[in-house]
Amino acid sequence: MKKIIPTLMTAGLFLIIMGSSLNVNADENNNYDNDINRIYKVGKDKGIIHEVDMTYKQFLQTMKHAVIPCYNNFKRYMQNMAPNQKPISLNQYTAEDNYEVPFISPNDNPTIVSASGKGKHPFAYLMYGTKLKVKSNQINIYKDRSFKQKTNHFFKKNTIIQGKFVQYGQITRFKTNQGYVTSNTHFIKRVFK
Repeated sequence: MKKIIPTLMTAGLFLIIMGSSLNVNADENNNYDNDINRIYKVGKDKGIIHEVDMTYKQFLQTMKHAVIPCYNNFKRYMQNMAPNQKPISLNQYTAEDNYEVPFISPNDNPTIVSASGKGKHPFAYLMYGTKLKVKSNQINIYKDRSFKQKTNHFFKKNTIIQGKFVQYGQITRFKTNQGYVTSNTHFIKRVFK
């Protein structure tokens, strides 16, 4: 049973992010203003968030446009799938993702590449910033933003990628000098340095 719940949580989160029921009421985000301030302070007190790397304004935007909508959908999903399980708090949810700050260990040796482009996003996709870090084991690089022409290359986990976002329908892609990669927060996250 202990192995089933984390698997359900992971699968559910992925489905929620990718699903079409991602519309989140703006009032839900506004209810978290005090929590966001407190979470930012906790992240700073723990030495994870540094004002130089991530200002409060950047953290606020990330929380309101990416983290809180995902959190609200995750909460709704868990209420349906495991109604007797104690809900996770926004603070716990954010802490589990290292306060939205990429964790780079001394052994990571990140690779930096450059890029160009522009774009917007629905909340499960990043929309601003110029550096991303690969969260999954690897992400494929494509020749085109429709992801129909795969290159024979990929970026490995913890690779730092420089570039810009390009619009692709209702989502964005991230254009690098080697091609296009996903901007889905399930696979990548923003770097603030």
